[in-house]
Amino acid sequence: MSERKRLHPITCITNVLKQIRGMIIPLIGIFMIGHKSDSDADWISLITTGVAIIIVLFSGIAKWLRFTYRIEEGELRIEYGLFVKKKRYIPLERIQSLSFSEGILHRPFGLVKVVVETASSNLHEAEAELTAIKRSDAADLEKKINASKGKQEIMEEEMKEKEIQHYHITSKELLIMSATSGGIGVIFSAILAFLSQLDNLIPYKKLFNEAGAFIQGGIFFVISMIFLGLLIAWVISVLITFLKYSDFTVSEIEKDIIISRGLLEKRKITIPLNRIQAIRVSENPIRGLLGYTSVFIESAGGNVEDKESRNILLLPMVKKESFAEILHRFLKDYHFSVKFKKPPLQARVNYLMREIIKVAPIIVILIIIFKTYGLFSLFLLLYPIIIGHFRYHSSGWHIYEQQLTLRYRVFLKHSIYMRKNRIQSLEASSTWFQKRKQLSSIHSTVKSTGLGMKTNVRYLSESDVETIFKWYFPK
Repeated sequence: MSERKRLHPITCITNVLKQIRGMIIPLIGIFMIGHKSDSDADWISLITTGVAIIIVLFSGIAKWLRFTYRIEEGELRIEYGLFVKKKRYIPLERIQSLSFSEGILHRPFGLVKVVVETASSNLHEAEAELTAIKRSDAADLEKKINASKGKQEIMEEEMKEKEIQHYHITSKELLIMSATSGGIGVIFSAILAFLSQLDNLIPYKKLFNEAGAFIQGGIFFVISMIFLGLLIAWVISVLITFLKYSDFTVSEIEKDIIISRGLLEKRKITIPLNRIQAIRVSENPIRGLLGYTSVFIESAGGNVEDKESRNILLLPMVKKESFAEILHRFLKDYHFSVKFKKPPLQARVNYLMREIIKVAPIIVILIIIFKTYGLFSLFLLLYPIIIGHFRYHSSGWHIYEQQLTLRYRVFLKHSIYMRKNRIQSLEASSTWFQKRKQLSSIHSTVKSTGLGMKTNVRYLSESDVETIFKWYFPK
């Protein structure tokens, strides 16, 4: 039995910051209402804000005082709760993985954040989370979990000797990944959302009037400002991605994959090999042109709200001709050098019509409203035709011994590598129009966070779908 331990006092600060982050919008709303009204309302909004902050401070301290953890009788026992005391007992042998991360607040004090996950972790939260504990305590917890599973205790020096590094992101790969991350839309939307909350503090009307007098109808200035805003958002996106994935390393120790990354916030994730349900290779169109792709792990456990546990990034940027060789070093049960069989030629029309139908109502409405000028909307048909063409050529399937591989495209091109014993369900569907052309669609599901990961490949030939079913349901 170990003594009860509390988290590090820095947890108070993280608790307070987490609650304040959730209160930012309501507090801004209260402040805006007070700003619009008289001075009395100003005082009321300030007092309300002050009281809310004081409550949050006391709540953060109280939560820290009430939270304790210990290891007793082969269980990780956690007790917490502000008003109602709750207890959570987790058998050590049920713990599948520990994830470690070091934020800006953790590193000066030699602390780590530990996320405990089991196969039955809640969909919306991890099984347990130790916000800030000493590195030595985290290492001790990991040793006891390994001991409960019958694993021999390995000294740190011996562990380093057994560790095999399979991948480390290069400066070139990190730079290309940051430049093509696609986070510009998120950053730009966040900036607009923030500015929309400050409409009473910033005199937009006056600024626009003065800008209008300066611009005097000059469209070049407006385009330049939009371009500058997008450029700033892109630079911020590049910087965030660079800091997040810097020093990305994939290693193997015995039967675990260790993923570590981050410059400001260091994060370390341990994934047991037996927890892997499928491998997903995703290709961004821009990165694809440059010859790169990304590899993800679909694993059992984790929680829906944590994007990291939903989509575990295994190889963030890797040459398309190299990923199969890298993965085969530690995923020997999988076969990655596959030649896909495409849908039949008669399926091409189905792929095109599926996309054209989505755009057709918009074109009809524009022609009705704008008459002759509305005919220019016919150029919109180029988009579904191009998308349908690429989706047809990107779709395919392949069977190799005990592995099924399906490939499809939404915007990104995805290739899903699934072992037969990991596939939970396999279904086929076809409409009346598909049956006339002897076409059918295949749908597979593997266990993953939430309701599982579903893969759909449309408009395969009926004979191909029958071949897949005979492989999965042998007589």
